Amino acid sequence: MQRNKKRIIGIDFLKILACLGVVGLHTIGKDSSTINRILYYFCGYAIPIFFMVHGYLLLNKDNLNYKYLIHKAITFLCVAFLWNCAIMIIQIILYKSIINPLKETLREIVVQRGFFFQFWYFGALFLVYLVAPFLYKILHSSKRVQFGIILLAIVVIIDILSIYFSKTVGEPLQSRISQPFRIWTWIFYFYSGGLIKKLNIQIDNKSRKILFFLLISIIVNSVYDYFVGYKIIGIEWAEYFYDNIFMICESVLLFITFNGIKIDNIRINHIISSVSSLIMGVFVIHVMVIKVIEKCYNFQNSIYNLILWFVVFLISLIISKIVSCIPILKGLIKL
Repeated sequence: MQRNKKRIIGIDFLKILACLGVVGLHTIGKDSSTINRILYYFCGYAIPIFFMVHGYLLLNKDNLNYKYLIHKAITFLCVAFLWNCAIMIIQIILYKSIINPLKETLREIVVQRGFFFQFWYFGALFLVYLVAPFLYKILHSSKRVQFGIILLAIVVIIDILSIYFSKTVGEPLQSRISQPFRIWTWIFYFYSGGLIKKLNIQIDNKSRKILFFLLISIIVNSVYDYFVGYKIIGIEWAEYFYDNIFMICESVLLFITFNGIKIDNIRINHIISSVSSLIMGVFVIHVMVIKVIEKCYNFQNSIYNLILWFVVFLISLIISKIVSCIPILKGLIKL
């Protein structure tokens, strides 16, 4: 696999693709048109891909121990806390009011409430890290594939139960559990990323056959999400499709296809690596950009929303680049 400055180009590209999907989830506006809703559901691949990238990188290290994982978890929590401190300062300057940054950080990572609601992802990662050494041990044993099948069976069964709940109770089963605590989903995708690496699953991403299967999986998943999940079952939010077999197939095919990407152009490799290094900044800052835009725009126009999808990503990327050039601040976007 090609590397640029010891970075894996395929993984770097997947990080960019996943972050673009996250921004899409927050800007497309699912209620603005049918096309926007379908694109919104399509962007659901973003969170599975992020967890698969983490699993791919962590579960195949030479050694994985709690000391390393605790350090990473503390880093996530500190970054989240510092960003909330920044918001506290802004609140004091602009509105003469104060917030408790520690309380806000805990709300965000535990119940997905607060300014940086996307920090629930850090809470989910923290829980996955608690079982990561166990997953590492299983992955490097002869039972690795069987365990992966068990995890797949669990998420599919939960998805079936969720569909039943949606039809009988009026809401998906997962809606009763805060997103960080849907641990079965995150463990499945995390382990899947590690398994793909361990089994050395590689394909020619230029192969028409794999691109055909990827396109079919995207179409089938989109049709299911909109016409079955939304229209018939009544599922509104993309997060309730993560356990669905069609989303799983799409996410895995996306991962396998772009993980094996090969680019001979050194300049393009450099651009991909450079953008990827700023992705955590985009993940954090795009919500701030959206909050500013919301002061003068309500995200109800379908065309404008699609334009803003990329505008918000680019603005967040530029701000992240600026922050990365300031030594005292670059730690806020480099994890």
